[in-house]
Amino acid sequence: MDEIQKNLQALREQLQEPATRREAKKSPLFGGADVSFVLKAPAPKAESDWRGAPTYVVTPYARELSWVVFQLKEIFSKQLNYGNKYAFYGRLAEAANAALEQNEAAGLPALWAALLEEAEKLHAGT
Repeated sequence: MDEIQKNLQALREQLQEPATRREAKKSPLFGGADVSFVLKAPAPKAESDWRGAPTYVVTPYARELSWVVFQLKEIFSKQLNYGNKYAFYGRLAEAANAALEQNEAAGLPALWAALLEEAEKLHAGT
């Protein structure tokens, strides 16, 4: 088991602790690399810029998901760079949105699991 796998397992275990949920509720919202975790959908823009539209993850759990994204940012810090961060954060956002689409009432544990599963896939190169 390499360092990233160990850190992902430690994060998975940490997410089982009630104190983690309380801490995560205080997290700033994540926004970067054309991805934003938000509590409510932003107003649509009249025109898009050259970069295209950002990916939004809209959920009452935006702070808790942001907390996990910040943890994953730290875990993958040696691998992330300007060239791959858009794919990394984009896939995390897509995984969260897919979990929300599958089950609109998806609870926080299911959303956290979706992020961790995608992080594991990213680490495995799939």
